[in-house]
Amino acid sequence: MKRATIAPSLTLLALVLAGPTLAQDGPPPVQVETALAVRQEVASTSWFPGTVVSRNDARIAAEVSGRATWVAEVGPAQEAGGEIARVDDRMLSLQLADNDANIKRLEAQLKYEESQVARLDQLADTNNAAANQLDQARSQAEVVNQQLNSAKVAREQINYNIERSRIRAPFPGRVVERLVQPGEFLNPGVPVARLVDTNDKEIRVQAPVSAARFVRDGAAKTRSEP
Repeated sequence: MKRATIAPSLTLLALVLAGPTLAQDGPPPVQVETALAVRQEVASTSWFPGTVVSRNDARIAAEVSGRATWVAEVGPAQEAGGEIARVDDRMLSLQLADNDANIKRLEAQLKYEESQVARLDQLADTNNAAANQLDQARSQAEVVNQQLNSAKVAREQINYNIERSRIRAPFPGRVVERLVQPGEFLNPGVPVARLVDTNDKEIRVQAPVSAARFVRDGAAKTRSEP
């Protein structure tokens, strides 16, 4: 009976003595820092999908009829006013030459009519017939003068069309697509090339209507990295 009582007591003593040793073999205690809690308002953040697009993205069209002789290649940067395509202007040049000849003819005729008016004006004081002829001469001179003015306006129109046969970039950018090839016949309004401004950009975001009340003109812009 004494042996049965001593054995459990020895086992319990061994566990008590081994307790501190087991505790020392475990992980070290965690260091904890404390700070003063502050109550403040924090704005909520929402993420919406968006795309970056150019503010200037246009299909540049021809303004005169003719055959395309050259179209800019895709890629190289274009300055505002730089050529991106050309239209054959030989017919316009021939029209201009014909118009210049007509202007010179009308100028010569007007000079003659004006000399007739001056000559009849000297005779009108003493000769009734000369007075009637003077009225006719003045009327004829005015008709020729109007024809000359009309021919000059036509010359300006031809020069304008010759200038428009050089299709130019209305804004700086890059040709990203050629819509016609050299040799194709163009009419006014036919797109020739697509021009995109790669510097002036904007971001378009698809947000729900419920977010509109949080958007204001002049609101601060922030940029966050994902």
